Amino acid sequence: MKNAIHAVIFSAVLMGTASAAPQGAGEQKDAAPAAVTSTYELGNSEFDDYAKPFMLEDGRRVSFTQHIGNYYVQLDREPRMKMLPQAPGVFMTANGVRIQFRDDGDTVSIRDYEKLAAKGKQTAGDIVMAKR
Repeated sequence: MKNAIHAVIFSAVLMGTASAAPQGAGEQKDAAPAAVTSTYELGNSEFDDYAKPFMLEDGRRVSFTQHIGNYYVQLDREPRMKMLPQAPGVFMTANGVRIQFRDDGDTVSIRDYEKLAAKGKQTAGDIVMAKR
């Protein structure tokens, strides 16, 4: 009798353990993107070298502006996006676009450029360069 009770309890424990295992166990899910924070504070006139429009390789225009201590990027007539300074001449948008100015602000490199465009629009590529 004891053996029968132990067998029932043992099989109940096994069934409970099996049903408690998460579905898709072993599958790796993409982690949510980390929030972008500002890790660098620009000097008083440091952004002045970047606050100009650039004509990109694909013929589109991108401009950089500043308003009350906030920095923005805007591709053609798309909505502008806030940029956060990461290092001298380096900015990130909340959706992961990385913008890097070089040559005293005369050259800009934009990584994940397609994220600047509204959904459904196709762009030239992953990294776009422009020189004034």
